[in-house]
Amino acid sequence: VNVDREMGELAKNQIRFRLVSRLAQRYFNGLQQAIKGTPQ
Repeated sequence: VNVDREMGELAKNQIRFRLVSRLAQRYFNGLQQAIKGTPQ
């Protein structure tokens, strides 16, 4: 087990998770606004 490699993979996964979470949040916020009929 290469600890440095594992830490690098963990860091990459955290970045990906944050990015996908933000994109999903924006998508659902837009969807909610569309349902409510409120302008952006």
